[in-house]
Amino acid sequence: KHQFLGRDTTPKVCTVASGHPASPRVMCFFVAILLCANLAKSKAACFPDAIPESALKDLVNLGASYPIGLWNTGNYSASNLISRVVQIMIQEKLGYKVLLQGPGGLTQDAMFALSGCTTPKDANDRGCGSARTYSHVAVEVWTAGYLKALKWIQEQYPQMAPTNLGNIGYHGESGLFVPSAVQSRAYDAEGVHLDFYRDYNVSWRTPGKYFSNPGDLDVSTLLPCINTSLMTPETMKTYLDVTGDLEGIESRESSAGA
Repeated sequence: KHQFLGRDTTPKVCTVASGHPASPRVMCFFVAILLCANLAKSKAACFPDAIPESALKDLVNLGASYPIGLWNTGNYSASNLISRVVQIMIQEKLGYKVLLQGPGGLTQDAMFALSGCTTPKDANDRGCGSARTYSHVAVEVWTAGYLKALKWIQEQYPQMAPTNLGNIGYHGESGLFVPSAVQSRAYDAEGVHLDFYRDYNVSWRTPGKYFSNPGDLDVSTLLPCINTSLMTPETMKTYLDVTGDLEGIESRESSAGA
């Protein structure tokens, strides 16, 4: 599920109720708002009754004023789009200045950012402990894989921990797939079904010839492990449970679920 995370602010920014799988009406809305987001690049307002930019307000909290911090969960199309949509709606309909922040690399980066941590993307030191946060909202948040990190934040920093405000209105899934063109090539050549796990048995088949070799990868496009989900205990526990590969992981005490 995609979630909406928020922080209590003064005044309160917004609320959102739990959603349901996207309906055709919701999808039409997102198509319209995509066009609107493109229009906004030219500084034109999206909504006909938009609050003018000159009238936008800052948040005022504990004697300081600053814009609403909208943390972009990740640098991919869905996150970039929905973050821009939320920015437009808060500015043009609620009248607050919104500063886009990030993007993060993982959902847990957003959790730490909203908690006031000054270096939320640094798995070695998130920089937590501040009594003020400049990041207040995050959308396109995949909470299911990072519940341990969220629980740790809630225990260690209960006054600063973000609040899960529920489903944003649509669902998403992540996983692996083999492109249909690759499947067809293998089947046409020797009847190999690359959508069937037993045809990956290298004692009988050589399915690897239908895929790129590791040496063909452009290493400049790869991230260090510390910037990926390989630093997430839940992910690596699953890997260990499935493979039993004790040589492939490092076991250590982790306070921040990093």
